[in-house]
Amino acid sequence: MDSIPKNPLLEFNPDTLDYIRKKCNLHQPGRMKEAIKILDEWTKKQTHFKNKNIDPHYLETTIISCKGSMERAKAQIDSVCTFRTLLPTFFRRVNVKHDLGNLYDVVQPVILPKLTLDQNRVFLAKFYGAAFEASQFMDYYNFCIIIAEYLKVHDYLNGFVVFMDFTDINLMDFVTKLNPIELRQALAIFMVST
Repeated sequence: MDSIPKNPLLEFNPDTLDYIRKKCNLHQPGRMKEAIKILDEWTKKQTHFKNKNIDPHYLETTIISCKGSMERAKAQIDSVCTFRTLLPTFFRRVNVKHDLGNLYDVVQPVILPKLTLDQNRVFLAKFYGAAFEASQFMDYYNFCIIIAEYLKVHDYLNGFVVFMDFTDINLMDFVTKLNPIELRQALAIFMVST
């Protein structure tokens, strides 16, 4: 890929592609194509993958998110495939407007369209109201995974800056409704999905 594909929701800095590739030591001509080819050949050899035809842009963003490490990129793809099989409730197909509609009553998640100067994407989440129910945590995890998968396919970034605002909720009530096992699983998925 010689340029970042245009996206109606995400904006990029003029130097994003060069900056990130240099940071990963993949800026010489042909290095990124070679890395994508190696990762693509590896995915096709994995007998336990259901889908072996992975989009080259997805492979590139995986390499970038792993800071140029092919071994980490392979482990990340393998982990995502494993999580999809072992934890299907986190990857359920949902219509965000209809199936997660009441989620917006208690949290307002936002991805900023512009990258920071060091090519990071900013994610904001404001939690409010005392009515946060235990079932809404899974909806929130699903929503965040959908966002992470969208960004993996369409974004080109150095990393994330995450802000969580809990000033308008009773934090003790909020924490008592958390399921620590689900939280741990969701965090593990977020770490390999981005």
